[in-house]
Amino acid sequence: MAAMLADDKRKLSNSERSTLYAMGWLLTHYLIVSDARKGQLNRYLTAINDGTPRPEAATAAFGDLKTLDRDVDRYARRKLDYFRVPSAMLSVGKVDVRDLSPAAAAVLPLRMRLKAGVLPAEGAEFASLARAAAAPFPNDPDAQLLLADAEAMAGNLDACDAAIARALATQPNSTEGLLARARSMMRRRDDKGAQADWPGIRAAIGRANRVEPDHPVPLMLYYDSFAAAKQKAPRLAVDGLERAFEIAPQDPALRMRLARQLAVDRRFDEARVVLAPLAYAPHAGPIGEAALLMLDQLPDPAAAPPIGGD
Repeated sequence: MAAMLADDKRKLSNSERSTLYAMGWLLTHYLIVSDARKGQLNRYLTAINDGTPRPEAATAAFGDLKTLDRDVDRYARRKLDYFRVPSAMLSVGKVDVRDLSPAAAAVLPLRMRLKAGVLPAEGAEFASLARAAAAPFPNDPDAQLLLADAEAMAGNLDACDAAIARALATQPNSTEGLLARARSMMRRRDDKGAQADWPGIRAAIGRANRVEPDHPVPLMLYYDSFAAAKQKAPRLAVDGLERAFEIAPQDPALRMRLARQLAVDRRFDEARVVLAPLAYAPHAGPIGEAALLMLDQLPDPAAAPPIGGD
């Protein structure tokens, strides 16, 4: 328990991490279901969220951790209790189901493959498959936007733009189409952020935001446009990034963007709050490790000099 409830678990081996994960669920089950330690989990969570170091919070909430070890071990050897939740207690909203259009059905396998990840070396082959799938549907936004993504991956920017134009000709106010246009325009920049039509890019992003104000991606892309242009993000862009985080806090890349901006603005306490769930998430992988490293490097807000960089 002392190792499991420590602040830094990066020194654990892979097998120890697997054990840690299983024991974490067992401890959670014990603290929630058993009557033996009622209220202790809430005290522990409250303490660490108030900034108490985890080992101190654990000892304050659970007492002697060797005793906790023995109690959890005994708990694991018994039949575990459970709660039965009757279906009548669950309120399920209306579920809408619709058939895919022929075009959407035709490109769906490729969209699934794209979501899973296409390697750069596979870009040309993937683009060829996308052209064949989208060819019967030259005026369908689903097919053409998938084709645009594939052409961009293959480095065919003119073909990408042509596919986006066909999609927008059918649906001029498509959020996804407008964002695709903005991303494509952003690709046409050099290493210094020049060449790209930044006013035009931000105009396309603004149109997407007006079409769907609570869509987080236009807000994120507007903020990203300043980093891509090597420009300092204005207050409006930062406010938009914070709003995007309110809408989609589950996005780890968005969480990292916001944490870095908060650190740049010397809002270190807020940066810690944003980083902590990602830094300690069991499934976060490399981005979780990066969040933990960033969390370690956040200075004390009272004594730290300004963090460099825009």
